[in-house]
Amino acid sequence: PALAFNPQSTWNCSVKAVNVIGQSDFTAITAGSLQKPAQAVRNSASDRLYVADYNNNRLFGYTSAQSNIINGAYSYSFGNGVGSNLDELENPYDLTFDEHGRLFVADHSNNRVLWFNDIDSNPTQADGYIGGNYFNGSRCNPLDIRYCFAPYPGATDGRPKGLAARNNYLFVSINYYNSTTA
Repeated sequence: PALAFNPQSTWNCSVKAVNVIGQSDFTAITAGSLQKPAQAVRNSASDRLYVADYNNNRLFGYTSAQSNIINGAYSYSFGNGVGSNLDELENPYDLTFDEHGRLFVADHSNNRVLWFNDIDSNPTQADGYIGGNYFNGSRCNPLDIRYCFAPYPGATDGRPKGLAARNNYLFVSINYYNSTTA
């Protein structure tokens, strides 16, 4: 689960969560409940919180109001089912914003990273992607990790797991090559 904590002046192991993000209490399950949330990231420009809902193959956006976050009143949901189109996700794993406000999503089981130029406008599809089993309609070159994360189509390795953006670079950690590439 994704847990919500009250701000503390001193953090220690005895601090208890006040609630579960997306649920009205610690046990309620609703359509807005998260199933294996993999990452949460805040857009500092809009003060919206975004959560990658790994097992539900979707992305939730919450306004800054704490009651909206805790009660599951998401303001934005992205993910039109499991798939590899620009309006679909399969196991989103990590999220990061770059200095231009673009959101990048590690679409783990599709071996790609989606990007959104303006996620706060509630788009119905991503603006683009890098990686994937195929690039520009042809098979990826498995030796060129600039364009392809998987060593071959359908591979279980080479899936993007971690993202970071800094100084106009996107860093993607992938497990097949046991490295990070920019």
